[in-house]
Amino acid sequence: MASSDFEPLALPEPTYGMGLEPIVGANICQHSDLSLVAKVKHALGKASFTKLQSSFLGHIIELSARDIRFSGKIFHYLMLRRLKTRGRNLWFTVDMQPLRFSLREFFLTTGIQCEPIHREPRNNGKDPISEPYSWAVRGDYTLTQLQYRLFNEPEEGEEPLDDKEKECLAAVVLTEGILMTPYSLEKIPLSRLKHASDFEMYTAQPWGKEAYNILATCIQKFDKDSWSKGQYSVKGFPMALYIWALSAVPIFGDTFARRCNFSRTFYPLILNWQSSRYTRFDDIVEAIKKATCVEVKTIIGDPQEYKHLVDKDDNDFEEVIGLVMKGYRLKKEEWSSRLVDIYYALGELGDKMGEKLPVFEKQEKMEKNLSDSEKLDIILFMLDDFNKRLEAIEEAVKTTSGEDKDKGSHEDEDGQNRNEEVINEEAGKQNVDGDIAREDFVESQSADNKVFFSHHCRCLAMTNIP
Repeated sequence: MASSDFEPLALPEPTYGMGLEPIVGANICQHSDLSLVAKVKHALGKASFTKLQSSFLGHIIELSARDIRFSGKIFHYLMLRRLKTRGRNLWFTVDMQPLRFSLREFFLTTGIQCEPIHREPRNNGKDPISEPYSWAVRGDYTLTQLQYRLFNEPEEGEEPLDDKEKECLAAVVLTEGILMTPYSLEKIPLSRLKHASDFEMYTAQPWGKEAYNILATCIQKFDKDSWSKGQYSVKGFPMALYIWALSAVPIFGDTFARRCNFSRTFYPLILNWQSSRYTRFDDIVEAIKKATCVEVKTIIGDPQEYKHLVDKDDNDFEEVIGLVMKGYRLKKEEWSSRLVDIYYALGELGDKMGEKLPVFEKQEKMEKNLSDSEKLDIILFMLDDFNKRLEAIEEAVKTTSGEDKDKGSHEDEDGQNRNEEVINEEAGKQNVDGDIAREDFVESQSADNKVFFSHHCRCLAMTNIP
């Protein structure tokens, strides 16, 4: 909870106001080249290519054999709906509902390791430290030059490449050409070639993290001016974000792609899709518009799995996401004010969680999904409310008792008897649906409140509040 008083939670600023996004597409220039896989396969022997398939590049190689084409229109649709959040996580909205693409989602989509794999350096003809390949240490090679060296015969005076060097060079070409995508005249940083002379060490590096950072850095620089001319460029591996979108927004996948029927596992996501079709920007807008309630997977999979790969978001926004993950749907007016009334949201969640359940069962089911701090806040709120109700009841009893006493002191014995009959008659009218006298009825209300509060506290205690 933001506070015990249920203060509104702040929402991040969207690129455009909800419902005010442009409905005009743009052309996306992306430089990730999956056609390099076929060229590398032709340049290597069967054994060397099989070795590549067994590395982190295996899923990328398999993706290249499928009929999946990057959709710049879906990519642009998401860019128009990006939220301006802090940190490295990318947040977007579809139908006003948030969805996250972070390093975790990049890993679950591609299967490329985002943490280094421990391996000992090997000496395969050349010492990877004291005698690396010349192209790995000079720092003046572009991707185009490395491709030329791998795909063409050596020039006069150059030694031909042996199989070990070809394997290393092929791994670099695929990594740089598909995941990092430097511009044609851009020199490949030496930091990315540090282990390039040792195939085992090179393929053990956290290339998923490097590729995600390049993509995320590029996307976070986009603003309204980026597509003002109808075209813009993206670095890195945007195909990962596109394929993630097919899964995170099921209407995208169901409408614009075809699932793979023989996929052996749900992750990585790139193995779940067999083909995609050409998509117009108008088709995307129309598909969302026609849907009554668009399903959006705010966080794919179990949020606890690989959560260490997720950067921390703003505290308020994290609490909003907690509500969304429990079933709450954000409203247009909340995005307009950029505030979420948490008390209202919790009340709506309580209604959604069990419209046909008894009151106590509704409360218990909702409370199981609350954090410890949220449970404590509710206990304090209910305790304060209970005390106020009890004070009001006691004050009402005192006032009524005092009035009866004053009235009786001015009456004679016969009048007093008549007054008692009137009081008894009035008490009966107040309890036409029961046989409880007025004083007993007040006691019963107080007791019912105590039972309700006792039950509520007991339910919360059962959820192990520290």
